[in-house]
Amino acid sequence: IPKRDWSSDVCSSDLLRVYGFTSAISNPDYSLKLNVAPTVINTGDRLEENDTAASATDLRTINGEVILNDLSVQAGDDDWYRFSLAAPGRDGDTARINFVHALGDVDLRLLDSSGTTVLRSSTGVSDNEEINLAGLAAGSYLLRVYGFNTTISNPDYSLRLNVAPTVINTGDRLEE
Repeated sequence: IPKRDWSSDVCSSDLLRVYGFTSAISNPDYSLKLNVAPTVINTGDRLEENDTAASATDLRTINGEVILNDLSVQAGDDDWYRFSLAAPGRDGDTARINFVHALGDVDLRLLDSSGTTVLRSSTGVSDNEEINLAGLAAGSYLLRVYGFNTTISNPDYSLRLNVAPTVINTGDRLEE
């Protein structure tokens, strides 16, 4: 019996007809076996659609530590995050992604609020990428998480922003 390889068909519908040899033989008891690999459709993580600067996930003003786990990035489908600094960035203020490099090399960029100017980037080959936020002015910024060369995916990364809390001195209880 000839076999057909459908592996190159991305999406196809086919009709399979079973009949007796020269249409003369009738067999009411036969078996048919189809081996079809399941189609995996990756819909991304819970924060999709954050694929552009305009649709970036808004993390608002960071005041302390923000950790987002169970994220994924797909080839050609970057993840974008918007955040604000209430005060200028200080030593120890960072944006970081953690992942398993063997599952796919992921890189991190910090951009201005319009998403057009790259301010800093981290493109190493370890299990994390980190950008120092020290020296940045108070204001809004974007982070872009993407697979190396935009052709790599990674099914599991976490994003961590750590910004020292802004202390506003309003005086003591005896003021006024």
